[in-house]
Amino acid sequence: MDKKTTTIVIIVVAVLIVCGGAYYGYYRWQQQRLVSQVFKEMYGVDLSKVSGQTGIQGKVAEEIAKEMAKEEVAQKQEEAREAAKTPEDRYNETQSVTAYDDASKGVSSEAQGIVEKVFGKAKLVGYSSGFYGGANKDSGVTTFKIARLTTGADVGAVSKAFSDQGLQILNSGVEDQQAMVMAGNDNVQYIVGFNLNEQDVNVSIMRAAPTTE
Repeated sequence: MDKKTTTIVIIVVAVLIVCGGAYYGYYRWQQQRLVSQVFKEMYGVDLSKVSGQTGIQGKVAEEIAKEMAKEEVAQKQEEAREAAKTPEDRYNETQSVTAYDDASKGVSSEAQGIVEKVFGKAKLVGYSSGFYGGANKDSGVTTFKIARLTTGADVGAVSKAFSDQGLQILNSGVEDQQAMVMAGNDNVQYIVGFNLNEQDVNVSIMRAAPTTE
């Protein structure tokens, strides 16, 4: 290899070393920038103003990785605990609401009797009035949490419970896992609705407005 060729090779090697170093430096800078951004968002500390930034960022990156791993483990543990809960567990954890006046007490008590006759024990978790224009204070919409999962057989059981009271079944069925039974007479109408394999049961009671003479 002559002197000219040797010089060219040296120059090429030098260029590659410089370019490689520049790329590595840029990559490291991007890493450090990312760590600084994450640390500032999570902890409110600007690492660019801390001495020994590169060394600190390496330690910070390691600590962040550890914290993320801990959070992931904790999340999986919580998901496992939730998945292991039985319907009875979820029922026991549910906080019931209290009816707030005579009308709500009357409607929720009547609705709870309907639910417990078919589904077993139940907790009132929601009550609303005025859904029917406020025509009758003894009308309202209630939601209950039961201690088991609903099934398709509950549709027939609800229908039978209303029929036994002498009420006409106006509509009943299941569509897209949503079950509903509507029953009533000239004075009152009941709608019981629920999703299959869940624990919430809704009962609406609508009474005809009193006639005025």
